Amino acid sequence: MNATANADTLLAALTQEPVDAEAQRIAATLDTFYTRPGYMIRRAHQISNASFVEDLGSLGITPTQMSSLVVVCDCPGIDQITLARRIGVDRTTASMVVNGLAQHGFLRCERSARDARRNEVTATRAGMACTQLARDFAMTNKGKLLHAFTPQDEATLQSLLQRLIDNVPASPPEWIRPDGTVHFGTEEAFAEDFPGHFGLYTAFGFLLRRAHQTLEAAFIDCCQPVNLTPRRYGVLRVVEVAEPLEQIALARWLALDGSTAASVVTELVRRGHLDRTPHPSDRRRRLLQLTDEGRTLVETALPLARAASLRALAVLGDDAAEFGRLMQLFLVSNDSLSRVASERAVTQRAAQFLQDGLVPSADPR
Repeated sequence: MNATANADTLLAALTQEPVDAEAQRIAATLDTFYTRPGYMIRRAHQISNASFVEDLGSLGITPTQMSSLVVVCDCPGIDQITLARRIGVDRTTASMVVNGLAQHGFLRCERSARDARRNEVTATRAGMACTQLARDFAMTNKGKLLHAFTPQDEATLQSLLQRLIDNVPASPPEWIRPDGTVHFGTEEAFAEDFPGHFGLYTAFGFLLRRAHQTLEAAFIDCCQPVNLTPRRYGVLRVVEVAEPLEQIALARWLALDGSTAASVVTELVRRGHLDRTPHPSDRRRRLLQLTDEGRTLVETALPLARAASLRALAVLGDDAAEFGRLMQLFLVSNDSLSRVASERAVTQRAAQFLQDGLVPSADPR
């Protein structure tokens, strides 16, 4: 069965699942929230990471550790600061990643003979073997994630993700390629000179991570006047539409694990933006509602969040609708791979749009 037939079968099955009327109302009201480029990429990145861990968990490495191993194998003796820039993470994260891989016996870290302030990193034999094995696993994982995509769909989505990474005004962690460039370009010579880096930078998981970093940084920049992160904004926006809402239900609507949802809710309660009250029929359960201050904050934040999404939509231009279709196809076809469940009404509504050949409004509320 080809990719198109696979997708059609999946969409037909999803649209026939029963969903209660209130869930349908909430999902419909939040259409423009769930089709924001930032939300779709965050969810896709989450699914991609979960699939990676499921397939490569036996190796005991994370996606960021895999990226580090690839770069170190391509450039033995690279210093830790340069490694952080090559994979696009901050220095603290790079240090944690290197330490973890060293504890696994995959990397060896030594003081530089040229500069005692720097640590140089080299892969051990076990690290090189792990990298090769992980590459093989990663190819299988990519096929699983993109099983509903045609080759043209895959190439288009890769190109659009690269466009977002290169052009959305934002300040994510610094990323500098080994040839000194900070953008994607004509890659033939780069692939020949740095084959490991080329494989990493064209990997779907890396593109999702870098796009997620970029759009998150753009959101934080736009929402700086109200001090909102994408997660805080998401919690407030969903509670506004669905209140009173139980915390466990909130986690499903935002596809967050329980501890993350609880942490964000607790912070918003502390700031006076949310009320958390006992459920009338079971005092062990808690209901969430916006306070007056929270309601004012959402009204103030809406145009700021819209400005963040418009940065991405402006870069996508006439391809915004196709980007939305491809991202929705990825999310719908891989929803079952996530370790964190999403509210079924959201997935079903996306499946219905795809089946009908429609794309929800890109107006990013």
